[in-house]
Amino acid sequence: MTGEGVATPQRAAVGDQLARRLAMGAEDRRRWSSFVRQNDIAEIAAALQDRRYFGITLIGARGVGKSTLARGVDTALAGETHIIRLFGSSSETVVPYGILEMLMARLPIGASESATTIIHGVSQLIRQDARGRNVVLILDDLPGVDSLSLSVLMHLLLSGTARILVLARHINDLPDDFLWLLKDGRLAERRVENLSRAEVRELLRRGLGGPVSGAAVSALFAASTGNPLVLHALVSEQVGNGTLNQHNGTWVIESGSTSNAPSPLGELVKSRLARESENVRFGVTKMAMIQTAPLSVVIAVLGAEVVAEMEERGYLGVSHNGRMQAYLMEPYIGETVRQGLSMEEKVVLFQEFSSTISPDPAALGNQDLLRFAEWAHDSNVALAPELALAATATAIRLHFPVLALKLSEHVPAGDPSWVKAAIYRSGAYIVLAEYGKAARELEGIPEDIVAGLDPESYAEWAAAFMSALLWVPEGCARIPELLRLARSRLQDGVEQSGGPMNATERLDVAWFQFKVHNGDFSDVAADLEAALQSSDDEYRLNCASTLVLVWTVTGREMEAVRLARSVAAEVQQRDIALVRPDLHHIGIILALLWTGQWRECVSVLDDLLADGTHSAQFGGGALELALGLAYTYAGRGREAAEVLMAAAAQLEVRESYNALNLAYSALAFAHAQVGDVAGVEKYIALTNQTPALTAWVFRSIAEFFRFMALRWIDDPTAVDRLMASAKADIVKGRFTTASVSLFGATVNGTEHDFAMLEETSLRRQGPMAKLNSVFARASRTKSAAMALEAATIANELDLIAVESRCMVLALEFARDAGDKHLVYESKLRLDRLALSIPILPRAPRSAGVRLTQRELQIAKLAVRGLGNRAIADRVGISVRTVEGHLYQVFAKFGIMSRAELDQVEGL
Repeated sequence: MTGEGVATPQRAAVGDQLARRLAMGAEDRRRWSSFVRQNDIAEIAAALQDRRYFGITLIGARGVGKSTLARGVDTALAGETHIIRLFGSSSETVVPYGILEMLMARLPIGASESATTIIHGVSQLIRQDARGRNVVLILDDLPGVDSLSLSVLMHLLLSGTARILVLARHINDLPDDFLWLLKDGRLAERRVENLSRAEVRELLRRGLGGPVSGAAVSALFAASTGNPLVLHALVSEQVGNGTLNQHNGTWVIESGSTSNAPSPLGELVKSRLARESENVRFGVTKMAMIQTAPLSVVIAVLGAEVVAEMEERGYLGVSHNGRMQAYLMEPYIGETVRQGLSMEEKVVLFQEFSSTISPDPAALGNQDLLRFAEWAHDSNVALAPELALAATATAIRLHFPVLALKLSEHVPAGDPSWVKAAIYRSGAYIVLAEYGKAARELEGIPEDIVAGLDPESYAEWAAAFMSALLWVPEGCARIPELLRLARSRLQDGVEQSGGPMNATERLDVAWFQFKVHNGDFSDVAADLEAALQSSDDEYRLNCASTLVLVWTVTGREMEAVRLARSVAAEVQQRDIALVRPDLHHIGIILALLWTGQWRECVSVLDDLLADGTHSAQFGGGALELALGLAYTYAGRGREAAEVLMAAAAQLEVRESYNALNLAYSALAFAHAQVGDVAGVEKYIALTNQTPALTAWVFRSIAEFFRFMALRWIDDPTAVDRLMASAKADIVKGRFTTASVSLFGATVNGTEHDFAMLEETSLRRQGPMAKLNSVFARASRTKSAAMALEAATIANELDLIAVESRCMVLALEFARDAGDKHLVYESKLRLDRLALSIPILPRAPRSAGVRLTQRELQIAKLAVRGLGNRAIADRVGISVRTVEGHLYQVFAKFGIMSRAELDQVEGL
């Protein structure tokens, strides 16, 4: 929103402080990696104290954090253990007693006359230094240990003088004597792998000193493969060149200007490759441009000997999924080497590579096509328009919108494919959430060119233009007339034009998606359902994908979930590019949320955020927003606020789906759930300053969250607004959203309200529909047993806020009926729930007393012992307002003091 890209003194100071934190010295890297793996350190330290072992060996590749773990063990054992650090070398050494040189220098004259006297002399020195403490030897950087040093080490272990922690990259690097101990079970072994995504997230959060967006975590995890050393270098580089920025407290990835400063990652790669053979360096340079290709092609370019050596040294991997694809094991190496190549070097490599494969798009797989085209572009080699167009389409499907824009430039104006290239550019801008550019790209095509298009091409242009107009101000208002003109032009001769989805069908799909965008679901439901019988797979699947959201909103949520899964599987199987590939994903996410299956929804979204693809990078804000919505609907205000803050930070940079208003609305409700009135007011104000959403479904959710946030802080208009929204939805056949709004509005509903909730919920599917109808019936009939049944359903869905509301109802009805058993059971369950919920959605009445939400909040704070001033500061209101609310609370309960307030049930 504000301050983006502005070089303020404060921002510069933060940058300098962070640069110091990310310095590339060895100690800085150790500190960076020490933020995680504390459990591993404890387990390694325990193994060194276990009498069954002489020690433990850590096996892992360079940079995975073995030395950091060793340093952590050193710190954990400090005080009670004497630590001696020994260093081998990366190659075999012939220096006698080389790793013990510091101890050897301290031996008295005559103590080094023979191997025996040296062994005893070193042992005695170590015992003297230890002063009765346990001794641990930390041996780093194998395999370089000479045989004489090894004999001393073995004596120290076998005599019980010391235990050892050995660090090695490969188990074969261990000396034979250590291998013998390992085989005999006297030396424990622990494999040190790269960090998991969760560990990377925690490391980034602590290393950067603040929350990090899920998209940034996914991108950095994928690029580093979880290697701490590489991750540190990547973060240092991206912070330096402006790609990784802190935006409103959250670290996000955005476009940044490159820096001329030395690249930490470049230095790391240079240092690593310097230790490799000429063959490996040659192979890495070529693979940096090839990236991924069939093994047969890679062998033809590199030679079998080079391929074998690269695979042995861990640089080259080969997939065995049927295609035998060869690829660089660590992507960051290829990216770094590729950036360092001159244009001349790229051209030479491209010419050599292109002679081994066919440039025919039909002969290349999607990835191969994309790599070939990208290499040609980077080498300043012109692509044939057909190849460029195919590669552009592939880049959009695989979520490489920036690359798609570059590749489309190879289709010159005047080429028959130029309009098609413009359509693809528009699609790339949509992925980038630059909706105005997407619309202008198509609107700017000269009228005479549009008029000269054949029916299929014209329909494709019109449909793409309509898709872009959905997301720009006043764009939807232009669509009906645009569609009328398109259909008028295509009245004759359309059916004879052929193609997988003919012109009429393409326009129909655009119209269906326009109606769904506007919330007119019932208007198109029948046509979409009829399209499920079409023999045209592309048309059928586009309609089915759109129908998922229609069914979700109109009360057929469980059918929508099944349809969405079917569409996803078939699209992948048939390799069909949908016009709006996101629609069935949005539909299934909302279907799961609105049916109460939020845990499953969180699992789906976590998987999408963790997949490491470019879809997470460019759609990360939307994905984290969806995750935040899941927590918000589940009543997990604290968890929701953290995720939503990251989502909002990304959407302020790249506003996918125009959804920033929705993020602020969800944040308002999340803060209401934890009793943060000031937070509610802050984000409500931000929603009023942010442009409204263009898609009805997002606008509807945003309004629901705003109204619910206002209801939780006792805004007198909130309930009426929720009821009005529900009634409007019922008229339009949107029974799911109507039911959701009615449930939120009926905390203190009338019998008529509950009858409407029950009737609407019966027109829905799924567990939440059942819960709503049972709850409504319980409210109408004053049945404690039914309220308990609703609470049980909520418990099964892990909806603690909903469960507490049902339990309050059960408690009140049981009291009214004089059912002591149900009163006891309800109160017991409610007390348990109250421990997990900052504020109950509804407070239980006591002897007919009903408190407002604000009165309940202030009464609870008073019971906790907070004074009026402290309560005012906590809630964000004046002291006089607090006094007024307490006066109302005392009057309602017929009490005179805070001491009596402590005895009131439910507070």
